[in-house]
Amino acid sequence: MRTKKELYPAEREAITQKLIDILSLQSDNSFILYELDADIEKQAAICALKPEIARVFSASQKNAFKPNTTMKREYLCIARAILKEQGYTFVSSDYFYKLPSGDKKRTVKYFVVRASQPLNPTI
Repeated sequence: MRTKKELYPAEREAITQKLIDILSLQSDNSFILYELDADIEKQAAICALKPEIARVFSASQKNAFKPNTTMKREYLCIARAILKEQGYTFVSSDYFYKLPSGDKKRTVKYFVVRASQPLNPTI
């Protein structure tokens, strides 16, 4: 019996691209967790992909798809799990986000890089 990875390569890549589009990566292939936490529409769009993801990915081993599990950021768990399975690497870095009031908020900046891409293409 063939695996879902062998059966649905094009669909898997399409879902991966949808996730990347939803995350709206910056020019350095990064996104800021604070901005994602504040954007309810992006969160809902990622969670809306769950049925489609379950159809083409092996979802039983991913925490977001297990019954009776609670997690703080389900949308982040889904995005990380799917992108990692498709060969992307997540690198996190502390980041101070400047609020409109002038205050700074400590958060995390995630860099999303395909395993075949160098982390810093200028080197």
